Amino acid sequence: MDKIKEAIEKSLGRPVDEKVWGVLQEEEYLDGSYSVGILLEEYKHYEKVAKRLTASSSAEGPVVGRVRRGKKRSGKSPRPDSLATVMCGLVHFSDYTIETLPEVKWQIGEKVHVYKDVDAVVGIPPVIVSANPKTVSGMPLDSIHETCLETDTLFEVLHLARNIDVLRGFSLETSKEISTSEVLDLCRKYGLLRFDVSGPVWMQHRKHGVLLNRGQGNLAYGLFALKWRFEVFRAVLSEQHDVVRDLVPDVWFRERFLKRGLSDEEALQVAKEWLCEGSTLRPITIFPTYDNQSDAFILTTSAPDILEACHVHLSLMLVGNGDLGRNLLVCQNPHCGRYFTGHGNAKYCPNCDRRTLWSRRKRNEERSAGNGKEARER
Repeated sequence: MDKIKEAIEKSLGRPVDEKVWGVLQEEEYLDGSYSVGILLEEYKHYEKVAKRLTASSSAEGPVVGRVRRGKKRSGKSPRPDSLATVMCGLVHFSDYTIETLPEVKWQIGEKVHVYKDVDAVVGIPPVIVSANPKTVSGMPLDSIHETCLETDTLFEVLHLARNIDVLRGFSLETSKEISTSEVLDLCRKYGLLRFDVSGPVWMQHRKHGVLLNRGQGNLAYGLFALKWRFEVFRAVLSEQHDVVRDLVPDVWFRERFLKRGLSDEEALQVAKEWLCEGSTLRPITIFPTYDNQSDAFILTTSAPDILEACHVHLSLMLVGNGDLGRNLLVCQNPHCGRYFTGHGNAKYCPNCDRRTLWSRRKRNEERSAGNGKEARER
């Protein structure tokens, strides 16, 4: 325990706040299950929360006791998701596979973590060259495909995590709830879901890919974190207080720090703050662009990978005061179960809608009939 504390203080360059450290110790955060790097980030987050609580209570009472009601938005106001696009530079390969790497090393601080027999999603060369490459200093980056990702991409990616139970937390078993064949199919559609040339897959094995289930930045945890944030968002929208208390770690921290229980309204406010501050979203840059096809100004932002783009789209739902989230439905097809947006009486997502299926079947029949006619003419 003392060694962990010394390592944290060495990284901080100062002593830890004993009250914050005591709360983490009470909740068995320091039982050796977490690396020093993860504990450092957790400590800094809770120290920030504690400072805000201390400052606000000395001024006008605890922040968690004040519930702010936002103004009702006009029905004529456009949704933020309709005014924004997320651009992502993706790399496409000829195909993708799951490959087991014999060993992966990852250094966090002074400690080197070694993982044996680690699965990775790997792109199979050659790289597919972009027809309209992005240029840097006049030089074309023809391996980068600039792609505009819409809200439907969020639902596609969340579908990969449909069997993950976020209440159970993340473990190696979590990755077994993710269909690797569906991961590969999504890569074939969009490109590598996450790609880092400074990561161990490339640096240690000279392969283009991402760790699937173990190691820092692995895809399974990325999917878990996205669904975790999404489930908190849904619980806040529907005011499921018990779910909020189970999913948002800041609730128990504040209760321990303040030494009192939080009301349901206070817990909801803490959850709303966590959605913005305690999630995995990195800072993003947004700039305006003009779309001449719709004759409208839109906000454009870029994301380093598809998972980050999904977090941006989820943030747009938050900014819209949950308007889009309230129209969230689940496809009634037992073989699908995908999230989609639509009217309250809609039962099937666009992929499973009867009209869509009829159109596909008709196109296939016409294509088959055309092929048969050509064969007879030959």
